[in-house]
Amino acid sequence: MGVQIIQKELEARLVSVEMSASPSTTKAKAESKVYGDGNRRFKLSMDNLDVPSGEDVQFYINGELLLRVQINKGKAKLDLRSESGDSIPVVSAYDVACIRYSDNVLVKGIFYTD
Repeated sequence: MGVQIIQKELEARLVSVEMSASPSTTKAKAESKVYGDGNRRFKLSMDNLDVPSGEDVQFYINGELLLRVQINKGKAKLDLRSESGDSIPVVSAYDVACIRYSDNVLVKGIFYTD
């Protein structure tokens, strides 16, 4: 694969929504890229989630469920590519992303231009 020119790139850093005296180490990051050749990529990484291994978390954008991702030892990674036939979520700047587990919002963030 040669060098790809990025036409549009958005990122959301998702942080814990817990209200507690000690800050949570739960974190997540979502990235969306559109390349000059029309291909798209979406990456999602999560770390330190207080979710049992084997359980799924749900990824929402603007309140709409887009993806379910299985957790393994508090972590998960997802890398979707249109050229591989993956369905890529469409995101825009200022879209609100959140990850939920069992009806609880774990982390939340806003997409911005990277």
